[in-house]
Amino acid sequence: MKKKKMKTSTKILLTIILLIFIVFMVLYILKNNPKEAKIPDIPNNSEIINQLKDVKPIIKLNKVTNNSGTTIKNEWQEVIVNYMNLYYKSLSYLKVEDIASLFTNPNGAEAHLTSKATELIVEHHKMQDNDMSLKEALYDLVYDSVRIDGNIITIELLRNDYLRFNFLDNIQSKTYDMENTFVIRKNDDKYTLDKVRIVQDYYVMYTRVLDMDSSNLIAKIDNLTEEYLSNSRKELENNRKLIETASKYKPTKTYDHAYNRDKAKEYAINYVSKRNPDFTAYDAWGGNCQNYASQAILKGGVPMDYTGEYQWKHYDSYQDYSNTPSGRTGSWTATGDFYRYVKYNTGFGMVGEVDVNIFAAEPGDIIQVGFDGYGHTVIVIDQIKDSEGRVIDLLINCNTLSLENFPLLGYVYQNKRLMKILGYND
Repeated sequence: MKKKKMKTSTKILLTIILLIFIVFMVLYILKNNPKEAKIPDIPNNSEIINQLKDVKPIIKLNKVTNNSGTTIKNEWQEVIVNYMNLYYKSLSYLKVEDIASLFTNPNGAEAHLTSKATELIVEHHKMQDNDMSLKEALYDLVYDSVRIDGNIITIELLRNDYLRFNFLDNIQSKTYDMENTFVIRKNDDKYTLDKVRIVQDYYVMYTRVLDMDSSNLIAKIDNLTEEYLSNSRKELENNRKLIETASKYKPTKTYDHAYNRDKAKEYAINYVSKRNPDFTAYDAWGGNCQNYASQAILKGGVPMDYTGEYQWKHYDSYQDYSNTPSGRTGSWTATGDFYRYVKYNTGFGMVGEVDVNIFAAEPGDIIQVGFDGYGHTVIVIDQIKDSEGRVIDLLINCNTLSLENFPLLGYVYQNKRLMKILGYND
């Protein structure tokens, strides 16, 4: 019996020695043949990534300016700051916080609208292949006006945001002069939100469609949310195909002179948060976005064109379609007219191609976005590439709302079309 036990112990010892030998051999092979050792990629799920990094995002009020002429009470600002912090916490962890609890009626249509609008942008960012969670969100509040009617306080303010998306490393994405309206109600010593309005893509996709006094409003908000999220999923699948084929794009048009992309980019960076006094600003007349993009293209060497049926010019603010260097054409300031000019212009002037794969965009190119058409123009500032050299997103600048170094795919708007600016003909 004793001999049998010794034999068994010997076998176990030999097995352990063999396993240790195998482990050392594997480690030796991996050390001397590193190309054979492949570490699996971390899943691109922002919640998991944030947990692995174990880094708490920075969210805070940066600067306050009061241009309203009314003293801003601490209680008013506290309501606004609580809202902002919950909103940016939602974008940081890509999980919707309980924003409805800030409202006078947490179960009402206004609270539901704000919660669902926040859900829309959170879910849109969450489904992207890039990690669009935030590592930092700083914001300025610029109070513009205050109206007090009994226990109702209506505050209009402009907001500047300074954001750092996780997938963009240390690039800071900025927004300037975003219009916000907060309607605050005082009940005894408690302040709550009655209504919020924000002029930003994910919010106006509701407020420009819905009648807030209609019946079954909550159901309509839910249906609209599902429709938009379905469109986002379709866009995501299409973008994956476009990314794979973008490198195959080759221009089909010829031109006498190449577009100076560096000059256009330089201009777009310089005037992203201000307006060039040499041109009329159209912020109060439908937006300055296409005007700003046209100015950048002009700086890139493309001359104004006042010849032929399709023209592109701005010599003055009044509209003029005569073949003379006077006035302006719609193509200088309006998205649809600019698109048609790029598409149909021949002979003298700008040469470009429309509806090109958006991931073939380069600095200085123009992209138009929207949800019920294409109502907004942005200019490409830079490409974001993956480890294989594929363009996976684009940094853009724009006016009204002014964005700087903002990821194109951060737009919840599902409609996106590229106008590739190639150069111009004499």
